[in-house]
Amino acid sequence: MFGYDIGISGGVTGMDDFLIKFFPRIYERKLHAAENNYCKYDDQLLQLFTSSLYLAALVSSFFASKACNVLGRKPTILMASTFFMAGAALSAAAQVGWMLILGRILFGVGVGFGNEAVPLFLTEIAPVHLRGAVNILFQLAVTVGIFIANLVNYGTSTMHPNGWRFSLGGAAVPAVVLFAGSLVITESPASLVERKREEEGKAALKKIRGVDEVDAEFEEILSACEIASKIKQPFKKLMKKQSLPPLVIAVALQVFQQFTGINAIMFYAPVLFQTLGFKSDASLLSSVITGLVNVGSTFVAIFLVDKVGRRKLLLQACCQMLISQVAIGVILHLKLSETGSLDKGLAAVVVVMVCTFVMSFAWSWGPLGWLIPSETFPLETRTAGFAFAVSSNMLFTFVIAQMFLSMMCHMKAYIFFFFSAWIVVMGLFVIVLLPETKGIPIDSMVERVWKKHPYFQSKITAYMLICWILSAFGGLMFGYDVGISVTSMDDFLIKFFPDVYERKLRAKENNYCKFDNQLLQLFTSSLYLAALVASFGASKACSILGRRPTILMASAFFIFRAIISATAVNKAMLIVGRILFGIGVGFGNESVPLFLSEVAPVQLRGAVNVLFQLCTKIGILLANLVNYGTQSVHPNGWRISLGLAGAPAILLFIGSIVITETPSSLVERGKEEKGIEALKKIN
Repeated sequence: MFGYDIGISGGVTGMDDFLIKFFPRIYERKLHAAENNYCKYDDQLLQLFTSSLYLAALVSSFFASKACNVLGRKPTILMASTFFMAGAALSAAAQVGWMLILGRILFGVGVGFGNEAVPLFLTEIAPVHLRGAVNILFQLAVTVGIFIANLVNYGTSTMHPNGWRFSLGGAAVPAVVLFAGSLVITESPASLVERKREEEGKAALKKIRGVDEVDAEFEEILSACEIASKIKQPFKKLMKKQSLPPLVIAVALQVFQQFTGINAIMFYAPVLFQTLGFKSDASLLSSVITGLVNVGSTFVAIFLVDKVGRRKLLLQACCQMLISQVAIGVILHLKLSETGSLDKGLAAVVVVMVCTFVMSFAWSWGPLGWLIPSETFPLETRTAGFAFAVSSNMLFTFVIAQMFLSMMCHMKAYIFFFFSAWIVVMGLFVIVLLPETKGIPIDSMVERVWKKHPYFQSKITAYMLICWILSAFGGLMFGYDVGISVTSMDDFLIKFFPDVYERKLRAKENNYCKFDNQLLQLFTSSLYLAALVASFGASKACSILGRRPTILMASAFFIFRAIISATAVNKAMLIVGRILFGIGVGFGNESVPLFLSEVAPVQLRGAVNVLFQLCTKIGILLANLVNYGTQSVHPNGWRISLGLAGAPAILLFIGSIVITETPSSLVERGKEEKGIEALKKIN
């Protein structure tokens, strides 16, 4: 079901009949011969058609977790197929946009329930020596679904005017098969025992294994369920330090799985190939080819995952995906102009590179992104932990689906270098943090993996992690200001610096001097003068009041600044806002790095402190995105850009209330007892 939807979406959004009915503006844009190749499909509503499913899946995955616990894996799978059938019916019959989006939401609920229950079910019924291969059946079915969807799209693309209805309605077929299958299969033994149905659980285990001698395995299940029964709040248990390692690994795998760029390619493969100059039916045929590669390569994972292990497959794929993405980016950057097309030879090379990329993903990050989270949580937090994994996957799938066409429009070929950079990060993650889980019984994972992990042996608690992240938002404030650039917006210049605006309009004006204005430069630089002076006051505040109150003060200055700058009616208000901003920067840049260094364990102090700089970079990136979005909002786009500086400031303000003071600061101020309590809380 999941795979069919991934494959069908991009094909349908490239069909003219579908665009004419729901997105006529994009259809008109397609017809313009000189239209920018990278931007012809850039439309937020079109992307919402694809991505709305994943928001619905994100929310529903937490309800699915509860359903798995209370009702069992089998009924949850049954519910998933029911939602999917309803979504297919509504989508195929859609007459207006809201019916289309509602159908996608129902699809999303089905995906949320299915992606929560099916991998857990497969992991729990599989024998330990085949667990990897059995779990990858889920990913194999996803790839088969994508391939079938590509074939359906290719066939229905010539069925005018309702071919798209057949494509969307076809999603009901795998849903009906799953519905029937969920009536036939047995419940997993672990789920039955977890719900106090021991006799049924043992009978189910005998049925699955095909033998009567299952006492040893059943005792392991009983033991795990006994431990699980003591946990009444599994989501709260996930915040404990012993639950943190599998949670971090599970969420990180889902984030990285999406930032390989795979779903961007699979969602929009037909659109991507049209961008390269293929005709509509040829682009759909190229998608069929990549779908076939996807299916075939997944069999590699089935045969190798329990032989060579998880880590080796992931690392090999990182190398192959990196080469493919870089090669695609270089070819498009050098040879694909905004209004031209690639010659046939280079277009064929790009298709081959897409296939090698899909190939490596299909035997690594695709299946293992679902396998590893499903096998690494102990039973007491398994459904709750896997719900976080599924919701993380859906969240970042939504982000990529909603942003990809816009990113392709504005970044052009550089989008492939963007994904390449993430692949490098993924490889480092596998090398440093990911343990090998091949051949380890699922209920022995804590003792044999997590308690022996070289990095997770250090006492990193969920509370400590929250402290790090929230305090590092000081860097986000600073980075946002560095990146926000309203001084080039015409509306801003007309209001505050009309002479600079007039100079910009002169065609023969010196390109290097058109923005040469001391007051305009003071608008930017006044912040740093204020920060310079404020840093000395911040040093005193850190010593007398503590790190936490100083962080609170920094965020308060930022919030006041955002309000004043966004409502400025003259230059004086603008400069005052910048000065307040500078004080906030001075206080934040003094206290946050100190806080991070003092709460971090010694072996991780460097990495933790770099969170501040990482948040600074993220702030710059967010500011650039905001600038791009607000530059066309006339006449007050600049007000939105400056006012949004309050968002990270509010997050830091809330964070500074939640986090504890550093033990060093408390002891420094003669509060030894509170310092000991803070140290215990952090650890």
